[in-house]
Amino acid sequence: MPKTARIGRLNGSMSEAYVLDEDATINDLVSISGEELCKGEALQINGEVVEGTHVFDDEEKVYIVPSTTGA
Repeated sequence: MPKTARIGRLNGSMSEAYVLDEDATINDLVSISGEELCKGEALQINGEVVEGTHVFDDEEKVYIVPSTTGA
C-alpha cells in the first residue's frame, strides 16, 4: 500500500506530500523531492538522525538538519 511523506529543512518550509511505495526509503524521498544534502547535513525523523536506507512510516516528516557531530 502506498505511503506519503514530506521533506523539508529544519526551520524551513515542508514539501508537498509525496506518495511512494510502501518499501520506499529516505533516499527515495530525497531523490523524488529534488532536495540535495550539503556537506555536513543529516536527515532526521522525530528528532533522531536516520540513514538514507531507512524505510520510513506513512505520513512521516523528514527534516534536513545541520550535522551535530561537527562535520
